[in-house]
Amino acid sequence: TWWFGLISLARGPLLSLPVVLSPNVPGIQLALMLCVLLVSFTWQLWFLPWKAPVLNLVDAVSTGLFLILLAISLHLESAVEGSLSFLDSFGAGVYFLSLGIIGCVCILALVLAVWQRFCAAKRKKLMPSIINLGPVREAEEIL
Repeated sequence: TWWFGLISLARGPLLSLPVVLSPNVPGIQLALMLCVLLVSFTWQLWFLPWKAPVLNLVDAVSTGLFLILLAISLHLESAVEGSLSFLDSFGAGVYFLSLGIIGCVCILALVLAVWQRFCAAKRKKLMPSIINLGPVREAEEIL
């Protein structure tokens, strides 16, 4: 669906807007960014805009992990300077683990896409529809 690109394009400036609205209050910036990403995530899950289901899956996983990162960052924004507890350390660990998961999902999607290209070039059915997570329906069937 071509029109979902407009939503993705609007998401960028909306994610930059909290820095302009409240330049010295990181808590408000994180909360507003969390709201923008949450609305975008909800629309992305509702409309499933990409033709290949694996793209919808990767987009949903990465956006969901970014939401987790923002929520943890919002928690790590301490009200008192120098306060660090076990939960803060745990939150920082989950934060970096989420970044690692995002990287692994992107690398896995790249490897699967290259593998499917290789299999298609050989005209073999070694990997049946892993990238599409099943058969892709025709447009007439969807409508």
